[in-house]
Amino acid sequence: MSWSDLTAHEYDLDNVFVFFSIEHFMFIIIALSATFLILYFANYIKDWKYEKSLRIAIASLMIILELGYHTHNFINGKFSIPLHVCSVAVIISIYLLLTNSKKAFGLVFYLGLLGGYTALFLPDMSDYTYINMRYYHFIIIHLLIVVIPLYYYKAYGYRLTLHSVRRAVLLLLAMTPLAVYINTTMDRNYMFIGEKPDPIAAYLPPWPFYILLFGVLIIGLFYSMYFLSNLKIRKERRKLKTVYTHK
Repeated sequence: MSWSDLTAHEYDLDNVFVFFSIEHFMFIIIALSATFLILYFANYIKDWKYEKSLRIAIASLMIILELGYHTHNFINGKFSIPLHVCSVAVIISIYLLLTNSKKAFGLVFYLGLLGGYTALFLPDMSDYTYINMRYYHFIIIHLLIVVIPLYYYKAYGYRLTLHSVRRAVLLLLAMTPLAVYINTTMDRNYMFIGEKPDPIAAYLPPWPFYILLFGVLIIGLFYSMYFLSNLKIRKERRKLKTVYTHK
């Protein structure tokens, strides 16, 4: 692997990513392992005396990775701004790590988990392979937007609200007109509004019906994430209500 291979934008068809290959299952195993590990060690990390320094270090790493990615694109003549759902999740994750904002947590939980797991389970890696820097950037950045909200959920005890669902949906709706404009004028495909994502293109209805399908699925998933993440709280409230009722 040479430096030119690592930083190039040329495709390497000899090493192209193949779905349901060992490499694909490796991505899934990495995502599931990271989920288990962060949930298991979250409280230990929270109690570590250098926890704040760790949060700042991870935020700094994410800034470097995101700026490096867009700079790399611009140097190679490729228009690039942080307008994908995962890129927005990266920006909000950085803010969350530096401020511990509960509002930021709500947005990152929805956008980060949805975008991160989707990217790792159905990676659109047809352009880059393991000899390119984008391959490793892809894995690291999507793992981080998954584990960061899970960490705050487990270690800090942050929880979702119905307002957080609405904020996440409104954010996506606010991003949509800009994505449409950029896609039209710059020949891009931000938020996959212009073209169906390659990994699942064959299973989706034609444009623009798949966009409506995505919208319904996303809203349904957001509400499902809200209810599932608060399931334990609702059970505890029902128990308390039963106790007080019988007193």
